[in-house]
Amino acid sequence: MKNQAKKTIHTIILAAGMGTRMVSEKSKVLHCVSGVPMVEIVLNLARQISTKITIITSSENNPQIQKLLENMC
Repeated sequence: MKNQAKKTIHTIILAAGMGTRMVSEKSKVLHCVSGVPMVEIVLNLARQISTKITIITSSENNPQIQKLLENMC
């Protein structure tokens, strides 16, 4: 993808699900698919097309997602 196009895309990731219907204490987006948290998969894909990324969380799962993001960088 050209740098010019990549700069114009702002990706917004909605990561507010609590996993209640999954009967889990863990936030929905923190559950793993093939050993990787779902939100990490989406974030890695977003980084391929965008330089500006916003992740929207709920107040309940924000600390868990923040911890994951700190460990990713």
